[in-house]
Amino acid sequence: MQAYREHADRLEAELAETQVAYRQADSERIALRLERDHVAQRLAQIENSTIWRATDPLRRMLRGMPWLTRWTRRGLKLVWWTVTLQLPARLSARHDLPVVQTEGETAEGVDQVLPPLDRLAGFLGEEFGSGAAATTTGLIEKYQLPFQREGMPAIATVTPDETARDWAQSLAALAPAATDAPRVSIIVPAYNQIAFTLACIESVFRSAPSVSFEILVGDDKSSDGTLAAAKVDIPNVRWIRHDPNLGFVRNCNATAAEARGSILVFLNNDTLVLPGWLDELVATLDGDETIGMAGSKLIYPDGRLQEAGGIFWQDGSAWNLGRFDDPRRPEFSYAREVDYISGAAIALPRAVWDEMGGFDELFVPAYAEDADLAFRLRKAGYRTLLQPRSQLLHFEGVSSGTDTGSGIKAHQVTNLERFRERWSEVLKSHRPNGQLPQLEKERSVRQRALFVDITTPEPDHDAGSVVAVECMRGLQASGFKVTFVPQDNFLWTREFSAPLQRAGIETIYHPFYSRFTPFAAERGGEFDLVFLHRYPTAERTLTDIRQYAPQARVVLLNADLHYLREMREAELSGDADAVREAERTRERELAVMAAVDLVLTHSTVELEILQAALGADKVMLLPLIHDAEPTPAGFSERRSIGFIGGFGHPPNVDAVDWFLDEVWPRVRAVDGKAEFALAGSKMPDRYKRLHGRDGISVLGFVESLPDYFNRIRLSVVPLRVGAGAKGKVAASLAAGVPCVSTSVGVEGMQLEAGREIAVADTAEALAAQILQVFEDEAEWRRYREEGLAYADRITSRRALRAQILAMTERLGMARSAIETSGNGK
Repeated sequence: MQAYREHADRLEAELAETQVAYRQADSERIALRLERDHVAQRLAQIENSTIWRATDPLRRMLRGMPWLTRWTRRGLKLVWWTVTLQLPARLSARHDLPVVQTEGETAEGVDQVLPPLDRLAGFLGEEFGSGAAATTTGLIEKYQLPFQREGMPAIATVTPDETARDWAQSLAALAPAATDAPRVSIIVPAYNQIAFTLACIESVFRSAPSVSFEILVGDDKSSDGTLAAAKVDIPNVRWIRHDPNLGFVRNCNATAAEARGSILVFLNNDTLVLPGWLDELVATLDGDETIGMAGSKLIYPDGRLQEAGGIFWQDGSAWNLGRFDDPRRPEFSYAREVDYISGAAIALPRAVWDEMGGFDELFVPAYAEDADLAFRLRKAGYRTLLQPRSQLLHFEGVSSGTDTGSGIKAHQVTNLERFRERWSEVLKSHRPNGQLPQLEKERSVRQRALFVDITTPEPDHDAGSVVAVECMRGLQASGFKVTFVPQDNFLWTREFSAPLQRAGIETIYHPFYSRFTPFAAERGGEFDLVFLHRYPTAERTLTDIRQYAPQARVVLLNADLHYLREMREAELSGDADAVREAERTRERELAVMAAVDLVLTHSTVELEILQAALGADKVMLLPLIHDAEPTPAGFSERRSIGFIGGFGHPPNVDAVDWFLDEVWPRVRAVDGKAEFALAGSKMPDRYKRLHGRDGISVLGFVESLPDYFNRIRLSVVPLRVGAGAKGKVAASLAAGVPCVSTSVGVEGMQLEAGREIAVADTAEALAAQILQVFEDEAEWRRYREEGLAYADRITSRRALRAQILAMTERLGMARSAIETSGNGK
């Protein structure tokens, strides 16, 4: 019991410390939001004012004369800086900025400066680490890549042939070894702008994709240093020159015809890809054959968000979702189906591209061809998915500018009209412009679930985390969009939060939210189901959920009955105070369970206890989740007996102490060559000191559970206290490793002693069972096969998802109802 109290005190101290910081940060966030709302209100007043409406013709005229707009703006700045005495400092600062010379004019170059790299480096550091930040900002500085301003014509940078050739030669030394059978063909359409093209290629090389690839540069009759660079032999890069100039759409189609990969990726030359960019796109396509196209999150080179997928409204207008916002905001950072993705970075299976006939040449020379392709894919039964874990910088409009009033960019207006005419019937089902974008951005979603746990699941560390992730995936399979909140710390980690986002689970985290109450107040109304994992989570959040999400059905999955575990510990120690504390826990735990709509439990024993206390209709069984995945090593290749568990959990410490003191000496007395492999996180130092003694091998935290189970012949679970189903037992059987356990270890798991698992409760009997299974190959094989059959029948992903569906039916939220829902959500 002392170990419990020390652990609880430690957690409480850490919680108090972090909550102070969170409250301060949350106050700052609220202040900023109030300021934002004030600015938005003031802007609305200005836009609705008489003078704003009266000057609309003038603004329209200025948009058609961008040169006049630029000079007017500069003139006003000059007057203001002169009046406020800022002029000398401003001129000095602008003189220090690196300027890119433009073809035919240098005066205009003053607006074409490197993007502010501090903000970009901050974003890259948070998302990928300092190494990625240094690499990417270094490429911007090396190639002197200018940042395109709003409403500007195309940038015409000048790169001497000798410089282009030198850069290309440096890329040849950096390129991965050439391959004759690339899996991916990256198509880079280019018209001049060789500095951008080479910087793009270098960023691809430095991102070090794990898949094999080739790069095809579709040179649309460039007249700059592109010709000089193309003469340099760069492994895995092919230059395909088009003469005459084909325009973007035909360039892409013609270049793709030369590709050798089974996956096509279209990548604008004015992009710098970020770590994991290509692997994320390929994995997304590989993971679901219904996905016809996957695309990346686009970031401006100043660190602001450019696009996280797109929305088409009823009138045919379009939004780049999240434009100019923070790219790390949770709502822009999880994979989801979208109306379209900008063609700056998209990936398709080659077979799907051929089936669609490529980009439709109705949209020659450029613009709206990417949106049209997404709509044609949807009509053919495919989905278009944003994969925001694939990220890149997009300088936007380098070749064509960003001014829709002139040049090639003017085709954006006419092609959107063509798009609207073609898809007018589909667009009728979309919302009017600007109406509920938070719902319109994922129009296919019909029901939404909020999943709350204490912290972000760490599936490599504990069984409860495995269950949490699989339950979220099960909810997705049942038709829910899932939002996850780590209630205790609102922490985002690259190791554990990013995989949830990759799988399409919206993950909530600091600094955008830091406490549960403000989150529930802001977003509680959107959820149809709230799934609470573990009793402490429910105790802390249920009041807010009932207040701010009164429409939601609430489910509680208790990892185990806390009061039952505490009571057994107290009885073992004979501590009367601990017994009274366990009784108080029982009252609190059952009160929380009575306040939810449905309780789920892993254990048949706890199912009976809870049904007696709450009623049969209030409780359901939800087994642990471990798919049968047998490790391959044979009997003779394995020499160890193993225990694995998290040692922050006191019952595991008690189990290992008892095993080492009472059981292991009896095993070694019979088999002096037997080895004990002790694994798990947060291991006490006293265990580490046992490494190498009496056949004990202390592994600590293991990165790969399959590798661990492949080395051991037998798992042992010598638990004397605890409650609930045991993940270590289910994991061992699913890996094809026989298990010997105490009765506590197998309680409530629908296991038959002597058939799927060996069970004993005294030190002598446990040692005897271990030796029998460990030394008898026939007995070992029998237990292995029975354990795998159990895993397939009881703990498989298929079985879990069937129970999740049964849960929704019990709550009146069956999949058929989800699919036919008319709530418009």
